[in-house]
Amino acid sequence: MTYCSRNQIACGLSDKDFADEQKEVKEGIEAEAEEAKKRGAANPEEVGAAALNAHAQLYFSLYFGMTGLHALHMIIGAGLLLWLIFEGFKGRFDANYNTPVENIWLVLALRRYCMDFPVPVAVSDQPAFGLMA
Repeated sequence: MTYCSRNQIACGLSDKDFADEQKEVKEGIEAEAEEAKKRGAANPEEVGAAALNAHAQLYFSLYFGMTGLHALHMIIGAGLLLWLIFEGFKGRFDANYNTPVENIWLVLALRRYCMDFPVPVAVSDQPAFGLMA
């Protein structure tokens, strides 16, 4: 069962949306149970509920895994920026030697312009930075 199929108020669902959510979950379990019957499972109803639960487990496993991967990248990026700041205050970088600054900025800027810029253009009908007429 999904969270919203059991908790109407917590999910802010109207009576119709709540009934639709419950119906959709029930139909999903029944469809999985029918497939289990075709395969000759002993308890097809339990197989249907387990299949729905397995899909939810996969979704949330991927969700939390990607969240952890994002946190790892944020920590690495913050660490690199702090390293640049501390080394800059020590006077390590000057006009003749600034390669680490350029390399780290290249990676951060490339990620920013490749990932952040296309999203507002793709999901919005508003001009982005005056580039669209």
